[in-house]
Amino acid sequence: MIYSTPSYLCPVNDTVDAQDPWTDPGRLRVLAGDVRWHVRLLVARNPSTPSDVLERLAQDEDYCIRAAVASNPNTPEDILRRLAGDERWEVREAVARNPRTPVDVLEKLAVDDNDEVVRNEALRNPDCPPKSHARAMLE
Repeated sequence: MIYSTPSYLCPVNDTVDAQDPWTDPGRLRVLAGDVRWHVRLLVARNPSTPSDVLERLAQDEDYCIRAAVASNPNTPEDILRRLAGDERWEVREAVARNPRTPVDVLEKLAVDDNDEVVRNEALRNPDCPPKSHARAMLE
């Protein structure tokens, strides 16, 4: 008799499943709790990751995971609003680049006191209103 390791126990399958948009939401929920940061990162980037999983990953201690959630085009507005106040500029920059970021959040990021990269990314977002460009030039 030949024995094989179940596919769900194979680390290679974990990374494949974490980034596959056709992966079952239940499987993504399990992978979001993985101890390996790169698996959680891939789940956070996956456009099919359910919003409750993105919510959990938005609180990850690793800022790279939070930035991946902020860059996910399906991240809900309430999560983007919260991540716009993150202490790490990389996370705020990802929020500024996200096409779903609300206009009022972009306006705030366009005058971010802590980082020029965040300001520039907010101003590059096509949804950033012209008044924010004018205000940024004055500051």
